[in-house]
Amino acid sequence: MVDDHCDCEDDELDFPYTAFQHMPCLAHNLQLVVKKAFYGNHCSIVSKVRALVAQIRRSGVVVQMLLNLCGKNVIMDNATRWNSSFQMMKTLSKLPTSVNQVTQAMKIDSMRVAEWDELASQSGESLVTFC
Repeated sequence: MVDDHCDCEDDELDFPYTAFQHMPCLAHNLQLVVKKAFYGNHCSIVSKVRALVAQIRRSGVVVQMLLNLCGKNVIMDNATRWNSSFQMMKTLSKLPTSVNQVTQAMKIDSMRVAEWDELASQSGESLVTFC
């Protein structure tokens, strides 16, 4: 038999401040707001850029060709870095000629001229608002 030498009831052992309120993180809330505004206005171009970057990064040969051509690599966005989509689009917008040469040589679908123009205009102006 185990005796804990306590004569009090179980209800009396409750600490007075055990009911913690959930406080959402300000940084995460800001990230959600930025993502909602960002993807609401730029959803189509973001998805096209993401698909192109994924195709490029999928092949080591393509990455090496791009590095040899311009000395830079494309950046893939991720969910844990709130500004990674901006960085991905900004980096790609600086490399349209090199990316088009590599994608043509490797027979990978690239973006149309109008899409490159949209990317350049949005990377330079409206996306900076969020970063």
